[in-house]
Amino acid sequence: MKQASLITIKNLMLLICLIIITSCEQQFAKIEVTDEKSKIIQKIFQEVSAENTDYLEEVFSDAMKMVNPQEVEFDKESFIAGIKDMYDLFDNITFESTDGDADGSEIETNYYSNGKVWSSIWNNFSATGKYTGKQIKIPFHISYQWEGDKIIEEYQFFDMTAFEDEIIARDAENNNSGWSGKIVQNDNKSVMVSKFMKAYVDNNLSSVKSLFAENAIIMINDNEVSFDELNAGFSDGHNYFNNIAHSNVTVTTMYYNNGEVFTNSWYDWSGISKATNDTLKIQGYGYFKWQGDKVVKMYNAFDPTLYNQELSR
Repeated sequence: MKQASLITIKNLMLLICLIIITSCEQQFAKIEVTDEKSKIIQKIFQEVSAENTDYLEEVFSDAMKMVNPQEVEFDKESFIAGIKDMYDLFDNITFESTDGDADGSEIETNYYSNGKVWSSIWNNFSATGKYTGKQIKIPFHISYQWEGDKIIEEYQFFDMTAFEDEIIARDAENNNSGWSGKIVQNDNKSVMVSKFMKAYVDNNLSSVKSLFAENAIIMINDNEVSFDELNAGFSDGHNYFNNIAHSNVTVTTMYYNNGEVFTNSWYDWSGISKATNDTLKIQGYGYFKWQGDKVVKMYNAFDPTLYNQELSR
C-alpha cells in the first residue's frame, strides 16, 4: 500500500512537470526583425528624414491615434501636421540605421498569440534647431499597433525639452502678434507719468491737467471720475496725511504692435496720519492709455480700506 502511494505521488509529480514544460513551450509571441511590418517602420523614418509625409498618409489608418510623451492624444490629421511643423523647427533630421542584432538602435515586431501585432523602434533623433542653432541627439522609443496592414495606434516616449525650446525660440523670433511689442523706460510718456505722480505728491495735480484728453476716462478702482473730481479727491487726502510719498516706483511704457500705447506704474504709497501719527503704507498700480500725446484713459488700483478709515476719523 505504501509503495502504491509512492508511485502515485511520483506520477503526480511527473504530470505537474509535464504541464510546466508544456506551458513553457507554448509561444506567447513571435518576434521578427526582418518582416514586412518592421521594414515599413524602417521606411517611415527614412521618409521622415527626407521630409516626405506622403508615405505616412499611406501606412497610417485614417482612424489612427497618436499619444505623445505628455499623454496628449492626436488624430491622423493633427499627427501629420505635427510632423510638418517639426520640419519648420529642425534641419538635418536623421536617424541611426538598424540591423536587427539587438545592439543599439533597433526595430522589432511582436506577433502575439492573441492576434495582436505591435512594432517598436528604439533609436536616436538627431537634428539642428533652426531657431536655437543647437545640435541635438535625443533617444526615443515608439510603439505601433497594427490593424491589418495599417498602423492604428502610436505611443511615443522621449524627452520633449529640445522641441519645447525650439518652439519658444521660434515664437520669440516670429512674435508679431498685435498685443506684443516693446517695453521702454525713461521715454517721454514714462517721464510724463512720473511727472503726474510727483504732482500728486506735491498736491499740485492741476499742473498736469493738460496731459489728459478732454474726454479722458479716469477710473479709481471701480469708480469713474472727471479730472476735476480726481484733483479734488487726491488733494483732500493731503488734509488727512502728512509726508505723502511714493517709493519703489517703476514706470514703463509698452508700445504694442497694433499701435496701442500704455504706460504702467507700480508704486508703494505712504503717508503719516494727522490723527494718529501712524504711518500708512499701501501698494498701488496704475495704467495710462495714450492717443498721441494725450492720456485717454487712466486706471488706478489700490486697497482703499485703511486709507478710508483715516478719512472717516
